[in-house]
Amino acid sequence: VKRLIDQLTNPKMNWRELIRQQIQATLKSDFTFARPSRRGWHMDAILPGMKPGEQIDICVAIDMSGSISNEQAVDFLTEIKGITDQFEEFKLHVWCFDTEVYNPQVFTSDGGDEIGSYQPKGGGGTSPECVPHYMKEKDMNPECLIFLTDGYIGRQDPNDYQIGKPIMWCIKGNPHFDIDVVGKVVHVE
Repeated sequence: VKRLIDQLTNPKMNWRELIRQQIQATLKSDFTFARPSRRGWHMDAILPGMKPGEQIDICVAIDMSGSISNEQAVDFLTEIKGITDQFEEFKLHVWCFDTEVYNPQVFTSDGGDEIGSYQPKGGGGTSPECVPHYMKEKDMNPECLIFLTDGYIGRQDPNDYQIGKPIMWCIKGNPHFDIDVVGKVVHVE
């Protein structure tokens, strides 16, 4: 009975779908069948694509503190690749963080760089508040910010995360994460 109640009160949702929904919710465009999406080709389905000229513009912060395993790092990069596969037009600001920001790069649908060539860096403690500070310092104004982390981040001051845009925390490998953070929390399996 306890398992059944837990399943009913803690439903499992596809976290990749939640990320896609979060990103799409920030778009100011609409979808059209005049430009079908590539996502449906393998299913022999015609799905609407985004109107030309619209692109997602998001920041993705990868936790590369000492508690992140190589497997988690690969999973994080794979998910970023998945984002680029879901949207025809994109601009992704990607960087790693531990107590500071490392290796910031921009990946676009027009660019030649692939996310597979990205080199993660870090390995120290964990201070995710360095990410919004970095964004303010660089005057970045993305549609949303996505943290890919194991969730071992310590207590947070909500004032550090006031960027005026949606924030999503994707927590991998820490089912007991219970820290109050600014934004939406999604557990990655």
